[in-house]
Amino acid sequence: MIDDEGDLSTLNEKRRLKAIENHKIWVETASEMGCHSIRVNLHGTTDAEKWKATSSESLSKLSDYASDYNVNIIVENHGGLSSDADLLMEVMSLVNKKNCGTSLTLVIFAFQENGGMVMMDVKMNLISTKELKNLWLKHLPLVQNLMCLMKMEMKKK
Repeated sequence: MIDDEGDLSTLNEKRRLKAIENHKIWVETASEMGCHSIRVNLHGTTDAEKWKATSSESLSKLSDYASDYNVNIIVENHGGLSSDADLLMEVMSLVNKKNCGTSLTLVIFAFQENGGMVMMDVKMNLISTKELKNLWLKHLPLVQNLMCLMKMEMKKK
């Protein structure tokens, strides 16, 4: 996972282009290490329409670059607008590249006896946008129920 290399969805074009350049180094490194993918986040603007445009532009440029290295670009639904399945599907449709996909993260909470909370991610590798949306819709009630249980458990403390 690539963090702290710049926001791929920022409205500031200079910073966005710098973020793309910073991520290219990780594409090269992944290729040298024999990795098939890098995972990126789409942080930046909170305006949905502008986010789709900047995200798809950045992902397209990065995916084009990564294709020469046989590396996939995987977007994680990691907060912000990337956690909106419909918006992320629109971005993936705009990018429409074989080496650009998503990594689904379902956050599962487990409680420890001492009242603390452990957060675990369940991840899946590169999957189609249709499969992602179906998985989100399938697991949304589970996640919502877990969140309700978590809130109830926290109130008990």
